[in-house]
Amino acid sequence: KGCLDNIVDNIFLGEIDGDYFDDKNFFRAKELISSPMIRDNRATLEITRGCKYRCNFCEYGWVHSGKYREKDLNLVKDQIESIKSTGIKRINFMTANTTAYSKLDELIDYCNSTGVKMLNASFCIRDGIDKAEKLTDNIFGIRVGVESFSETVRKEINKPITDQEMKEFLFWAMNKTSNIQPQFGVCLRA
Repeated sequence: KGCLDNIVDNIFLGEIDGDYFDDKNFFRAKELISSPMIRDNRATLEITRGCKYRCNFCEYGWVHSGKYREKDLNLVKDQIESIKSTGIKRINFMTANTTAYSKLDELIDYCNSTGVKMLNASFCIRDGIDKAEKLTDNIFGIRVGVESFSETVRKEINKPITDQEMKEFLFWAMNKTSNIQPQFGVCLRA
C-alpha cells in the first residue's frame, strides 16, 4: 500500500495524453497535440517534448519526456490565434530547448507578424549564439543549461561546449536581458 493511495486516484508513468507504451513501459504521445494552458491572463503553449541531444546525465530527455517530438507548426499557429483571441499576446512557449525547434524561423516570423512575444526561451549553448540571436528581439527571459563549469566534463557528458563558447554565450545573454536563469544539471564531477 503506497502513501498516496488515499490521496491520488491515478498515477501515470509517462504522459497523461499518451497513446502507446515505450520500451521502458512509460505511456507516451506519438504526436504533440496538447492544448495551450491559459490562466490568470497568461498562456503556455507546448512546442516540443524531450530533447534532441539526450545528454547522458540529464533526466529531462531520458525519463521525463521520452523521444524528442515537435508540435506541427500549423497547429502552433492555430493555438497562438486561439490565445490571442483572449487578449493575451505574451506566451511562454514550453520546450526544453527553443533553438532546437526545426520550424523556429517560421515561428519567429509568425510571432513578429502577429505581435506575439515569447515570455522565455530555453537555450542550449551547443546550438550556437546565431540561433539564439534570432529570438532576442522577441523574448523576455533566457534559460540556459550550465551543467558543469569543466570543459572536460561537458565533453564527457555529451555537451561539448568549450569554455570560450560558454563565456561568449553568457556575455551575449547578459547584454540581451537581465532575466537570465541558469539551469544547473546534476553533473558535479570536477
